[in-house]
Amino acid sequence: MDDNQIINLFFQRDEDAIKAVDDKYGARLNALAANMMWISGIKRTIM
Repeated sequence: MDDNQIINLFFQRDEDAIKAVDDKYGARLNALAANMMWISGIKRTIM
């Protein structure tokens, strides 16, 4: 599903929009969050 279709689902207040975002971006967002937490942990041990 492309981004425009996902946005339209949100505008329609369709709960499937959340699943569509998770399917398309979930892995990337989880990896980004994990990296941010890892970097934050390094900064805390250095300071």
